[in-house]
Amino acid sequence: MALKFCTLSSSSKGNSIFVGTSNVNILIDAGISCRRIEQSLQSRGISPHKITDIFITHEHTDHVKGAALFSRKYGANIHATTLTVKKIQSMAKKDSELLPIEKVNYIKPNEKIVIQDLQLYSFPIPHDAEDPVGYTMFDGKSKISIATDLGCIPEKLCQIMKNSDIVLLESNHDVQMVKDGTYPQVLKKRILGNYGHLSNHIAGNFLSTIISPKLKHVFLGHLSPENNTPRQALETIRATLQNNGFPEKLPFDLHVAPAEEPGALITLE
Repeated sequence: MALKFCTLSSSSKGNSIFVGTSNVNILIDAGISCRRIEQSLQSRGISPHKITDIFITHEHTDHVKGAALFSRKYGANIHATTLTVKKIQSMAKKDSELLPIEKVNYIKPNEKIVIQDLQLYSFPIPHDAEDPVGYTMFDGKSKISIATDLGCIPEKLCQIMKNSDIVLLESNHDVQMVKDGTYPQVLKKRILGNYGHLSNHIAGNFLSTIISPKLKHVFLGHLSPENNTPRQALETIRATLQNNGFPEKLPFDLHVAPAEEPGALITLE
């Protein structure tokens, strides 16, 4: 048995992640076009026809753009909270953007979902969406945790994400770059607020609380192209971890998830 993981896209422009087991292949979000999802999967040797389920974190376009078409084309089930589904349907500008309701499974935050040999757990996150969630995935041996689009760290998040083998954590922006940037003040306030996005510094401090001997890979995701750079994110995270007592040579691999192309396919044996 092996748990597989690959980011297909991770940025403010689009997000989608592949997770697979021996029997189940799923996407966490489908925020890029159906065609890009197909191409990204195929480039990693994964047939789109093998995707059985799509788990949606929230209704923003960069997380749901290709969900409706991909589900219709390949028959993948869609899992999302009731309020998220309602919001997606209300935002649809044409019929092709409507989720096929016969494929929708309604979930709740703090719910355990079992699909054959994969267990998922949905947890609430603070973001300016209707009912957003993150996910952990477990195959009986290995654990993957995904948390992006959160403006602050919920009290129970450390407990939820601890003992993960792979973590995808938002490292959206550098605070000073946001403050010095050209965004209007209302947008700056949103990004920096408790229902916006995680800064590099906050991500680094949180990461220091969930590092365990099991941790093998950390991916920094959902970087803002205007208010961050891969180098800035990595340098800030590394410096923050060292300030929190971790060695310069980390006991896990630290990556920035590629913004607009698939990352490496990782297999946890």
